[in-house]
Amino acid sequence: CRIVFVGDVHQLPSIDYGQILNDLIMSEQFPVTRLTKTFRFGDDIGGLARIVLSGDTPNVSDDPNNTTTFIECADDAMISDTIINLIEQVTDAQVLTPVKDGLAGALELNSRIAELLNPGVLRTNILNIGVGDRVANTKNDYEHGLVNGSIGIVKLIDNGDISIEYDVGVVTLPLTAANVSMAYALTVHKAQGQEYDTVIIALSHSK
Repeated sequence: CRIVFVGDVHQLPSIDYGQILNDLIMSEQFPVTRLTKTFRFGDDIGGLARIVLSGDTPNVSDDPNNTTTFIECADDAMISDTIINLIEQVTDAQVLTPVKDGLAGALELNSRIAELLNPGVLRTNILNIGVGDRVANTKNDYEHGLVNGSIGIVKLIDNGDISIEYDVGVVTLPLTAANVSMAYALTVHKAQGQEYDTVIIALSHSK
């Protein structure tokens, strides 16, 4: 019998079970094969990732003509304001942040971006979301073909039910059974495994 473990040791460790794959590799008790060529994305992202993993600092600038740019901010308030300014220019960009709380955290950024992109919407339900909001599943829902992190748009909230349009179609559930949260800004942990055309990342000095 042979067991083959496949994974990425550079992903964030699972919350419950720790760094099992990394621990197995570091034990030096098992043969290890590393895949070093990336086919999923181009050299731009892949090159930056390799530089970061090697412990060096990528050479990025604030030149808007570059595929990857870096905008230095003095504090979290400036990070938040800068992101809002960028979202006004690229409304479909996905914002990522390492943390939930704080001025540059997912909760505060979601609130600000929601008011910018979907203003004047009532959000008085238990989920604090409204029609037109971008949301993400917070649990796997195999019955409807959804996984943790699936992104959708709220189409209707009526009579205690919520209808959300995903890539797989429109899913309608009772508000009390809908495992979703606002997704204009997501934590990096929540976004693992997803793909986006444009990403804005908040990197705070305070965390």
